[in-house]
Amino acid sequence: QNMKFKTDAEYYADTSHISNSMVSAYLRSPAYFKALYVDRTIVRSPTPALEFGSAVDILLTEGPEAFASEYSVKVLKRDNPEMFEENKASGKTILSPSVWEKVQQVAEKVASTDAFKWLTDNGAQSQVTLTGELDGVKVKGKLDFLTIVNGIAFIDDLKTTKNVLPIKFHYHSLDYGYYRQACMYKQLVMQNFEVSMVYNRILAVTKED
Repeated sequence: QNMKFKTDAEYYADTSHISNSMVSAYLRSPAYFKALYVDRTIVRSPTPALEFGSAVDILLTEGPEAFASEYSVKVLKRDNPEMFEENKASGKTILSPSVWEKVQQVAEKVASTDAFKWLTDNGAQSQVTLTGELDGVKVKGKLDFLTIVNGIAFIDDLKTTKNVLPIKFHYHSLDYGYYRQACMYKQLVMQNFEVSMVYNRILAVTKED
C-alpha cells in the first residue's frame, strides 16, 4: 500500500496527482477546476446528500471512534448547555437529531448485509490510499475497501444514492463518473499489488425505505 499521504488533509490538498473527483471538476469546466484546485478561490460546501453520504461512509469504513471525532448531534442550549458549548468549540460537523439517527440506522442495516459481512470476514482493508501513473499522468485514489484473496483483488466502493434500482443507478454512475473511477482504481491496485485479477464492486446504499 502506497503511504505517500500521511493524512486525509494531505491527500485532498495534493494537486501533483489527479483523482477522479478532479477529472470530474475539469470535465465540468476548466475554469471551475482552476478556481477549485489551483487558485483555491472557491470552496465546495457539502450538500445535505453529500454530508449524509460522508457520515455513513466514515461510520462504516473507519468505525464509531472516527465517526465521533468528526460528527456530533445538535442539541439546544437550554436542553444540554455543556454539550451545546462543546459542539460550538469542537469544529465537528453538527448533524440534526433526525439525520444522526438515520445515519446510525442506515449503517446498522448495511453492516447486517451479506455483502458487508463478506468484507469483514475476508479481512478487507478500509480507506486504502494509492498512487500510480496512467499514460504518464500521476493519479491517486482512496478506496473504501480493498480485499485480496488468493491473489484476486476486490475493490468495494460504498455509494449512497436516492435510488438503487439498477437502471437508474447506471445513469447515476455515468453522471458521477463511477465507471471512470472504477477503471482508475483497478489500474492503481494492479500497479501496487501482485494480483492476477481485479473485481470492482459497488455497495449501493439508500436512506429511502
